Amino acid sequence: MHTPLEPIVSLAESTGSSLTLHTASQMPSVVRTEIARLLGWPENRVRVKTALLGGGFGAKTYIKVEALVAVCALLTRLPAKISLSLEEQFYTINKHANTLRLKSGVMKDAATDAVLERLAERMNWKAPFDRGNGTIRRGRGIAIGFKASISNTTSVAIVNVYGDGSCSVCCNTVDMGQGSDTAMAQIAGETLNMPAETIRVVHADTDVTPYDMGTLGSRSTFHMGQAVKVAAEDARDKLLALAAELGLSAETTPINPQIVASQLSGAATMQFGCTMSEGIEFDAGQVTNASLADYKIPGIRDIPAIMVNEIVEARQHTGPCGAKGVGETGTFGVSPAITNAIHDAAGVRITRLPVTPESVSRAIRARNDDLAAFIDGADVATVENLAPAGKLSRSARTHSARRATSSEFSVFFPRRSCVPVKRISRSLAPRLFLFFSATLAAKPQKAGKSIVSN
Repeated sequence: MHTPLEPIVSLAESTGSSLTLHTASQMPSVVRTEIARLLGWPENRVRVKTALLGGGFGAKTYIKVEALVAVCALLTRLPAKISLSLEEQFYTINKHANTLRLKSGVMKDAATDAVLERLAERMNWKAPFDRGNGTIRRGRGIAIGFKASISNTTSVAIVNVYGDGSCSVCCNTVDMGQGSDTAMAQIAGETLNMPAETIRVVHADTDVTPYDMGTLGSRSTFHMGQAVKVAAEDARDKLLALAAELGLSAETTPINPQIVASQLSGAATMQFGCTMSEGIEFDAGQVTNASLADYKIPGIRDIPAIMVNEIVEARQHTGPCGAKGVGETGTFGVSPAITNAIHDAAGVRITRLPVTPESVSRAIRARNDDLAAFIDGADVATVENLAPAGKLSRSARTHSARRATSSEFSVFFPRRSCVPVKRISRSLAPRLFLFFSATLAAKPQKAGKSIVSN
């Protein structure tokens, strides 16, 4: 679940012929359109106002309870408010589980190599690494993600320059902690050569601020920022023309790096929770952990003690002041990096979130059972060819020797035929186990997974 600490909440006021909605929404323009459509009204009879949000993360997109409070206010002719409890939000905004199968590739080029080399340098990859022993094993993993934040959507902004030289920006981008107000003020200030802190950003009010598709998908810096830049350029050009006409002089840098670093840390922390602990549980179709006591989001003691961000300077030539959005970028590498580290440490691939100690334990047991069953059924020549003698630890011999039985098995590997094989001697059984353990850790795409049946 998105888990914003501010609930989904809306308040409606009606005059009979018009309606004003105060709502915690990431999409005030869309809310106005939808409410007007549902009531059969023109949009100029519906006003939507949004202040600063206490988090959103996508939970407050489209309409949620706005239609309900609108109807209540129209029927009673009194202000009406609905605020969802945390449990009610679990039933409203959770994301349905999906199984994804992706086939992807990466072209070998200088940019990719440079990123990998920089990751290895920052992680001190070449230094000695304690992999642990016994029941404690350690691994390392890396992942690279990419976010295309330039979607074909619309944003409109108005920049006003007043008689005393002060300035305001009117836009429907909603600041919910990501720092969009600061970014828009900086973009306008950069264009008009004014300090960003002197520029007022007017919050979403559909009677005052123009249309914006929504604050989502890491799109606001690029789209709304571009709209603000174009509007500020228009104001600047008109001021220059007026100054030239009157014979006056007229004066006309990266976007805030601290906000970028905070966005990356916040996104990584959010995805860390999705990876390690957050999962909605159902029993007969009903949510059974609809509270923060049972649905575990990361606390301050759960997140890594050290989290390092590094901003790669890359100019988006079509973006405002060369910028684009970064909000969701920090989420993509977290889950695969963690599961890659688990694979490096334990030799198993985890493909379902959240990754719990139980899920890792089950994966290790399933792998060991499959490999032991194969060992029990493999012939001596196969074992000697795959795992030469003399390379096994005493613990590995002890672990798998007891698995041998007198049964016959059919062992199937991908891209191989299914053949019956007889059991091997106890002294040879452990060798194949260790060979496949190493192969699973290094080249899982070639080892495959054995499927064993009696």
